[in-house]
Amino acid sequence: MEIQVEHQPSQQRLEQLGVSKWAIWKKEVSKFPWTYDSQETCYFLEGDVVVTPDRG
Repeated sequence: MEIQVEHQPSQQRLEQLGVSKWAIWKKEVSKFPWTYDSQETCYFLEGDVVVTPDRG
């Protein structure tokens, strides 16, 4: 599955995605494997993230 990154999406784009209705997930610094069965969209409010696909 392809990973796409949108930097600083506009308010219109956030409204299109319905971000204001999403649950907020808080997580301390960690490293863990994760698998998606379908397309996933994430919106990061703060902090940093490193995503490494299986093929690097």
